[in-house]
Amino acid sequence: MGGETPSRFNLALARLACRYALNSDIVIRSLYISAVVGTILNLINQGDAILRGWDIHYGKLALTYVVPYLVGTYGAVAVRLRDRRRTEEA
Repeated sequence: MGGETPSRFNLALARLACRYALNSDIVIRSLYISAVVGTILNLINQGDAILRGWDIHYGKLALTYVVPYLVGTYGAVAVRLRDRRRTEEA
């Protein structure tokens, strides 16, 4: 750790990451991932309540779709940022 400087927040990189996250290709792919994975997870976690007509937890239902969307978006943005950095270094 000697001599290392802590990394600082890079506003330009954060803006670029946000722009990538709002890119229509990434949004569409993340929505698809969220729909498939969220539905499967909801059936696993609350399937019995849904099938029996019991009360379901709407907070859990929402999070079960939001989390896969965020993970898919994060992964896609990370790949684009990595590829951009590699291109700049070449």
